[in-house]
Amino acid sequence: MTLQPWRRIVSPRQEIADGSFGESQFASDLGLVERGDAADEYRVPARFFEQTYLTDALRDVLLQLADRLGGNPAARAVYWMRTDFGGGKTHTLLAAYHLFRDPAQVAATDAARKLGAQRGNRPIPKATVVVLDGSALSPGVSAADPRSPGWRQRTPPERAPRLRGSSSSSERTHPA
Repeated sequence: MTLQPWRRIVSPRQEIADGSFGESQFASDLGLVERGDAADEYRVPARFFEQTYLTDALRDVLLQLADRLGGNPAARAVYWMRTDFGGGKTHTLLAAYHLFRDPAQVAATDAARKLGAQRGNRPIPKATVVVLDGSALSPGVSAADPRSPGWRQRTPPERAPRLRGSSSSSERTHPA
């Protein structure tokens, strides 16, 4: 049996074929997505899922997370994502970020429908999602300080209001 060239089996997306797809777009960044500064392919939930192939590993992680967030204490709560560069760690985090932050935004995508069907059509649970982009923080400089490269980010104590469902960073986060 002779293998056919891949270009006879599938066609690359137009931006790949014509060379207009920038290499920087290959590397996703969860911090940029959370701040709204990422390319649409990563930032817009439905677009991200429309372009995401649901591998067995990605599907399994998302289903386990959905079970855990849905109240199943037996579902795994901690994942060790150990792969080389390009192994899908950030893509998995982005998928979880978009799927559980606002399931309604991705509900119409093929990937979300497949996940829902595999959950017995139980709804995908919505969760409060917080991102700590460690690469955007500077040691000894508060993330709220404009001198910090991640100044738009907030450090964990400054994120407490978001975890409580409030977006106000001026809200008191520590007891008196």
